[in-house]
Amino acid sequence: MSEAMGGKGVIGIIAPRLVATAVALALAIWAASGFVARQQSAMVRSLAEAIEEGSQPRLDVLDQLHDDRASAGILARCNIEDLRALASVNMKETDLAYEIADPPRADRAGDAADRAIRKALSCGPLDGNLWLRLVMLQTARSGVLPTAFEYLRLSYWTAPSEGWIVRARVDFASRLLGAGVKDVEPDLRSDIRTLVNFDTNNNIAAMFLAAPEPARAIYGEWIELLPAERKQSLSRTLERRGVNLTGR
Repeated sequence: MSEAMGGKGVIGIIAPRLVATAVALALAIWAASGFVARQQSAMVRSLAEAIEEGSQPRLDVLDQLHDDRASAGILARCNIEDLRALASVNMKETDLAYEIADPPRADRAGDAADRAIRKALSCGPLDGNLWLRLVMLQTARSGVLPTAFEYLRLSYWTAPSEGWIVRARVDFASRLLGAGVKDVEPDLRSDIRTLVNFDTNNNIAAMFLAAPEPARAIYGEWIELLPAERKQSLSRTLERRGVNLTGR
């Protein structure tokens, strides 16, 4: 009886210590994984911010992003900000690879960007910016595919009036219209109407000057329908940049 009690006593002493050790180990692993995740996030976000500010990332830095598995770590989580940053970096690498005529790198970076965007959309399907990025990436890599109009429509539907997204979408869709892709025209008209009515004169003028002629015609139609004061103000801004709408 005493031996049995002694055995139970030993177990009673050891078991809580084993549990405490296991808990401490689990907490240490959790903390370490969190630290690694924060490192991965900080590196990719820093790269994305530098790209947005106009910096050109070095190719060896982009290689490191693949080599240290930071991309895989971010893809394993559902943090949309990290995934969006990763997509930005991968899309920039795709552009750089095209510029230096490195098709294998362009394919690798394009595939990585596609994975990041699609993972982000699986986590946040109502992100109009991501739908726009997906169609832009797809078009750059494979030309205008049937899914392009579906993705563009989803971008219109989920982000109908966010200024910076509308401007990027108008620029992209205007170039498609200029290349003869007529299917984008209805939604492009809607976006240009939003710009003309609510954006600043300087932004509208810059977009107008960058647009191909078919899109400029749409701008002209919407500007013509503006209230008199707004129309005059915008026309003066365009005239200062050498555009006379009355002579079009």
